[in-house]
Amino acid sequence: MKKTTTFMMLGLLLSTNIVPLIATAQTIEENATQPSDVENVTTVESSTVFPNQVDSSEMIEKEESNETHSEATATVASSDEIEVINKEEVNKEEVNKKEDRATPPEQELKEERSLPTEEEQESIDSWMPDKNLQKAISEVIKVPVESMTKKDMLKVKTLYLSSKNIYSLKGLEYATNLGGDVGFNYNHISDISPLFNLKITYLRLAGNNISDVQQFLNMPYLTSLIIPENHVKDLSPIQGSNYTTIAALDQTIYLDEKTVFPDEEVGTTAGIVRPNGDQITSFTGMTTYDAQSDYLSWQLTGGKPKTVNAKWDDSVWVRAHYNAKGTGYAGFSGKYIQPLQYKDDQTAINVHDSIVYIGDSWDPKENFDSAFDREGNQVDYSEILVDDSNVNLSKPGIYKVTYTYKGKSVTAVLTVKDKSKVSVHYMNEQGAEIHKSQTLLGKPKETYDTSQAPYFIQQIDDYYVDTQNLPTNRSGEFTDVAQTVIYKYKKDVSLLSVHNTTLTVGDTWKEEDNFDKAVDIWGNPVSFNQLTHSGTVDTTTAGVYKVVYEQSVPEIIESKVEGKHFATAMITVLPKDETHVKVHDSQLTVGDSWKAEDNFDYAKDFYGNDIPLSAIQVTGNVDTMTPGEYQVTYSQYVLNIFMRGLTEGKYEATATITVKEKEVVPAAPVTVKYQDEKGNTLHEEKTISGLVGEAYDATTSEYQLSIEGYILTGVSDNVKGTLSEKNQEVIYTYIKDLSQVSVHDSEITVGDAWKAEDNFDRAIDESGEEVSFEQIIVTGQVDTNTAGSYKVHYQLPKTIESRQSATEAIATITVLPKDETHVKVHDSQLTVGDSWKAEDNFDYAKDFYGNDIPLSAIQVTGNVDTMTPGEYQVTYSQYVLNIFTRGLTEGKYEATATITVKEKEVVPAASVTVKYQDEKGNTLHEEKTISGLVGETYVAEELELEGYRFVRVIGNEKGMFTNQEQLVIYVYEKVRDDETTVDTGESKTPDETTGSQSDKGNVIIHYTDEEGNSLVKDKVITGTVGSSYETKPISFLPKTGESQVLSSIFTKIGIGILVIIMGIWGFFKRESIKEKNDR
Repeated sequence: MKKTTTFMMLGLLLSTNIVPLIATAQTIEENATQPSDVENVTTVESSTVFPNQVDSSEMIEKEESNETHSEATATVASSDEIEVINKEEVNKEEVNKKEDRATPPEQELKEERSLPTEEEQESIDSWMPDKNLQKAISEVIKVPVESMTKKDMLKVKTLYLSSKNIYSLKGLEYATNLGGDVGFNYNHISDISPLFNLKITYLRLAGNNISDVQQFLNMPYLTSLIIPENHVKDLSPIQGSNYTTIAALDQTIYLDEKTVFPDEEVGTTAGIVRPNGDQITSFTGMTTYDAQSDYLSWQLTGGKPKTVNAKWDDSVWVRAHYNAKGTGYAGFSGKYIQPLQYKDDQTAINVHDSIVYIGDSWDPKENFDSAFDREGNQVDYSEILVDDSNVNLSKPGIYKVTYTYKGKSVTAVLTVKDKSKVSVHYMNEQGAEIHKSQTLLGKPKETYDTSQAPYFIQQIDDYYVDTQNLPTNRSGEFTDVAQTVIYKYKKDVSLLSVHNTTLTVGDTWKEEDNFDKAVDIWGNPVSFNQLTHSGTVDTTTAGVYKVVYEQSVPEIIESKVEGKHFATAMITVLPKDETHVKVHDSQLTVGDSWKAEDNFDYAKDFYGNDIPLSAIQVTGNVDTMTPGEYQVTYSQYVLNIFMRGLTEGKYEATATITVKEKEVVPAAPVTVKYQDEKGNTLHEEKTISGLVGEAYDATTSEYQLSIEGYILTGVSDNVKGTLSEKNQEVIYTYIKDLSQVSVHDSEITVGDAWKAEDNFDRAIDESGEEVSFEQIIVTGQVDTNTAGSYKVHYQLPKTIESRQSATEAIATITVLPKDETHVKVHDSQLTVGDSWKAEDNFDYAKDFYGNDIPLSAIQVTGNVDTMTPGEYQVTYSQYVLNIFTRGLTEGKYEATATITVKEKEVVPAASVTVKYQDEKGNTLHEEKTISGLVGETYVAEELELEGYRFVRVIGNEKGMFTNQEQLVIYVYEKVRDDETTVDTGESKTPDETTGSQSDKGNVIIHYTDEEGNSLVKDKVITGTVGSSYETKPISFLPKTGESQVLSSIFTKIGIGILVIIMGIWGFFKRESIKEKNDR
């Protein structure tokens, strides 16, 4: 409180300009201690200070404001002191008024002077050069500037020249009467030498240009030095002086301007020293300060401030040692100001944008031009940090590449483009594509040419290029814009139709016989004479002959098409009836073996095909143990379909076998050789040995060989014969078998269409000629309606009879059943609190064959939290072995149901009213109301009412809130005077029954129909154990005639047991109530 009052009083002083009076009073007090001549000066001071009162007030306010920055507490005058000062102020004003009425000293001096002296003639500018000081002194002593002399300076006894723009005090050395408290606040004074010999004790120089305090030591009377807001950093020169008060707050030390970069560190030696010579080491505002070196620095961070500052405040120490008057503005504080100019940061990175194309190589150095450091020196590329991490040369796009040096970054844009595209299209006259388009890629300005293969196609299927309308841009240069080259084609409607025929050896034939029709590419008919044909038919030799018919086509037709530009007719010349059986005679030696084939050479059918001996009927036999001649007949039966008028013919031959006595002579060998048409050996030769006269047979499987890749075309006539003393050779001749049938397996699904041609690839006959599908013999069928695996045989007909078997290939067609695998679920919504199980959202599941799968075989993933709102995903999955799935052995089929659990809808329910009445409906207790939300449960409360016993309840004690109001009535009866009840003061829930003495019991009355269904709520009768009770049926029950009084004693069987149970329950209940009361 004291402190608050003191500061309020100080504020009052400042607001009423009393402070200057206090300062004046202090000066008078100080001068009172001086000799008498000083007192005279004080009198003049009081008359001259008030004209400058405003300046002094400003100076004091400046000084007082500085007090708030110091840690010392200013001494504030008490209320009594303020009263004294006010009185002194009034007295001073009266003195001033009297002095104003007196004759001015200047007038007295003028009256005393008559003639100007040499001093008076001296120009004031020569001894007081500062015009502003001249003016200020003139106002103080009331002498015009032009008339002022050095002698006039004697009139100056005190001065307060604040904010007069004074630079020099020269001339005041003549004011030898000036002393005491003197002020020159807020001017431009740096040199105080004119004041050296004056008797100034209190000097105010706030806000000037003082930087050197050494000069103040030349003022022997000075004890109080007031120099705030100057440029002093070292007070050590006044060490050991007689100063009692030093006020040097808010000094400003301007450092030489430095030219720096925005992120440089600048600094200076501090050199701030106390009056005792100690170095001040506490600064704020700088980045770092090193006390050992007394060096403070600022780290610039790029903001480009015009100045940076560092502050110090040593006022606590100064006030402790130089504050004799306890002024609040004593102290030593200030700041360094470092002016800054900034160099232009010449750091630069020069890059350029560029374009590359997919497939090109690229290095970030390609986009770098040059770089310079902050001083403008060139920087090598190796010092540049490059970020090209996002560049993808395989994907078109615009990518930024960042080049960084010393924190400065620039970006080059690298555009990756697709190479320019030229699309080549092939269209018919209706504008429809007839061939897959082709694309050429290149960079802009590069040339392209589509007039050559593979881009220029003269013929496409049955279309030919329109040479009269070739695209003008079929060659040119790539551009930034995609280009299209369109070749137009006309339909080739040419047709050449021939047919195959069958002849018999000896029939006549000419080329025109197989020609049907011809049309050229423009649709004009072509006669047979305009065609050329190649191939001929030898009607004297059975065989299949090929004749090619061809029509001339323009040069633009590169590839001739069969059926349009050429056609092939197959002419089959059938042989004459070659039916024949050939056998030979032979000789045996007694004991030789013989069989029918020994004398059988061959048999031919109508077409000259070989007939095996197994198809020949052999009649006759040979007894090899008995010499003689034996006749054996070889007969065949054939269907001569070409024999006119005959349906059957018999052809036979008879061999004579002579059995001679045995003669043993070793025979020369028979060599069996295997060669091609040129005589080259195809297999190692075999040798047949025996005795002269013995038969040999080189047609057996041991000698007649099947050589892979070759077809047997002939054998020498001596394939069978008799061994002799001469060497014999049997030569088998083969040709290269070029036949081939190529098919492929496939899979289809039940219901798909299929034809045999689907699995056929190609076929080549023995001579290497292509064979069309129509000539292939197909056996086997595919039932596309039934799943299974089917084999289909594709056989190339034999054109060389000596072939042992036809060339064929087998394709396997697998008919897969349809995959009926399926899982079906549905989404649903629940309300918080509902129950949920997985089957709720499951519809059905099918296996591969469409059979139902139970939920128990389904894997259920996910769950539903029915207490938390949200969406829940539950996945129903089945795993089945998909044996028919291409490339897969197992598959997963699943379905996901979304179950949304929503907040329960909050619906306020109608209230439940609970009443407490006697049997007559009189209210015994204030009714209660139970409130809640629809769907919530409620529980009514039975009360213990003093003097009443609970009888029954009407309505539902427990239940659920609905939108209908509900009523619960508890009915009580009055307790007789001879009965007592225990009132515990507690309410009870419906689960509790009123407590009673140990001799109390209850009887529960049930009201049911014949089937035991309850009709109304049970009734309870409470009484003393052993007393009688009476029950009556309620009115709606069937009457039994006359009312009966069911007097009974509680000890009877049944009711007695019930009473005992209720008594025991009542006992424990009473104990429970007593325990509660005890608590």
